[in-house]
Amino acid sequence: AFAKLVELLKSIEMAGVKLKYPADTAAELCWMGLHGVVAALINNPEFPWTRRAELIAGMLDMVTEGVVA
Repeated sequence: AFAKLVELLKSIEMAGVKLKYPADTAAELCWMGLHGVVAALINNPEFPWTRRAELIAGMLDMVTEGVVA
């Protein structure tokens, strides 16, 4: 899955979208951000989280905006 994410970011970059970081670094940053959401939801199920779908969508938005220049 990680290799596919790197390839996706490379193809996005080749299509003309400038990334703030090399594709492999951008993939690591995305992976870590998303992993953090998953870990928090799993490790703290009793916490009154915002709706799961909203948290996931928000993190996807943050990591995407964070790696695109």
